[in-house]
Amino acid sequence: SIFDNIQLVKSTIPQNNVKLFISNIIKAKELNNEYECNFQKITEYHTNNQKLHNQRTKCIQMALIDINKYIGEIYRYISGTGDVYLKIPANSISLFESGIEIIATQNDNEVWMDVSRLSGGQQAATGVALLLALQKINITLPTIESLIDNVDKEDTFFTYTNDSTLFMIDELDSSLDTSVVYRLGSYLSSQCN
Repeated sequence: SIFDNIQLVKSTIPQNNVKLFISNIIKAKELNNEYECNFQKITEYHTNNQKLHNQRTKCIQMALIDINKYIGEIYRYISGTGDVYLKIPANSISLFESGIEIIATQNDNEVWMDVSRLSGGQQAATGVALLLALQKINITLPTIESLIDNVDKEDTFFTYTNDSTLFMIDELDSSLDTSVVYRLGSYLSSQCN
């Protein structure tokens, strides 16, 4: 045991250094206990951090499903043709590092492409469709504090609200065709009733 070793060392160390040696052994044991306690805290922190990351990812994935229910429909109504949806990139390691892709077609039965390849007007129509889809589902994501408080609960996600959302968009019509502006106005009018 450690005390047998201390006795052995005591006999080989001059008397005035024995107290210092024992004091250092006690300090080493205290430091080892502190290290083990801190290691446990760090392990717990990493576990909870991973749980939070998983919850946030699940929240966004669920929100994407709900947004995709409406964004394509709204885009087709506004632009008259084509389709749009949001997706997590296939080669994504982490949603928070890669972001979300907006994929669109210019016309029906056309190849899907990144929204950056669309014309300025089609990009504007995509942005409006996204805003209106977000308004249609009207979600409130949980705060980090509520996720931390409920880190062990699987169902701590977002809630749907009845809050009224107001968007102020300046000169939106400048990049949209006249027919798209007319359909957008028609869509907004239909949502007011």
